[in-house]
Amino acid sequence: MPSIKSYHEQSEGYVKAIERETSTLGKMLGNRKVNSLYFGGGSPSLLTPEQVSKIYRSISESIGNLDNIEVSLELHPEIVRLQSESYLDKLREIGINRISVGAQTTNSSILRKTKRGHTREETYGILEATRRLGFTRNVDLMWGFSEQTLEDHQKSLEAVIASEPDNITTYFLEIRPTSPDFERYQLVVKDKEYQRKVIQMGTKNNATLTGSDFSEKTFDYWFKGKDFEHRKRKWGGDNTILLSLGPGTYNWVFDGEDNNIVFFKPYNTGEWQESVNRGAYPIERVAVLNKEETARRHAMFSLRQGSTPKDIITSVPELGELVKEMVG
Repeated sequence: MPSIKSYHEQSEGYVKAIERETSTLGKMLGNRKVNSLYFGGGSPSLLTPEQVSKIYRSISESIGNLDNIEVSLELHPEIVRLQSESYLDKLREIGINRISVGAQTTNSSILRKTKRGHTREETYGILEATRRLGFTRNVDLMWGFSEQTLEDHQKSLEAVIASEPDNITTYFLEIRPTSPDFERYQLVVKDKEYQRKVIQMGTKNNATLTGSDFSEKTFDYWFKGKDFEHRKRKWGGDNTILLSLGPGTYNWVFDGEDNNIVFFKPYNTGEWQESVNRGAYPIERVAVLNKEETARRHAMFSLRQGSTPKDIITSVPELGELVKEMVG
């Protein structure tokens, strides 16, 4: 793996481009009220605290004040190992107050075979350090690995629960078609024993977490401590503005029922950077959502939250018909 220093040097140009995109977006929007900020994907933990601070300051200056809001950052345990000893302390000083740790599993064998690059002991160390520093803490756990047993998964759940995080996110393993492991994965998921096992794991998630006083507020998002503001904003449905920065991201604006907008930016980093360098906002394509499509998306957001009001069901004809078939 390349040194963390080389990543820091390479990422400096990326940080400058993010600052330019933020400035351009701010000129388009004017000053806004910011409700939450999320540094996501695990990759932000490659940045130095100083680089994170530059992005943080750019958003605060160009788009809206970030004082006293939830600011989350995802951590990859392997990368945290490469950072300085004061890394977590500096993130706290910047204003990051919520940390999401990509543990995935506490089974050492699965971590090695899936090339996660970290140990379970490193996960435990990060969870303890972030608890001591007063971060709100989430842990990501993955289930459905081909060689994972029910006992493996149970042990991971119990170990993470014992670390007393505010919430736990349980993700079912999904291999994308572009992955070199996709063909083998397709064979695995067709196996009846595997299908039976993952159903049992899903049941175990519910039984173990509810038995430890966690509640599922959004599908796969389990809470015992402080709620997650970004979750409420993202999956809340009506009157949501989600602004994302960087290549391959998408933004949506849901304001009322008519002519809501989703716009997508280039996945190609060069195309994205070329646009922001000349002061143009990097929009690759735009979808204008009419009243009917907006209703569909609100229905899907509500389903993810675990409940769908009757008026939303009746506003989406195909959903209403599906419900009739299921209960009829």
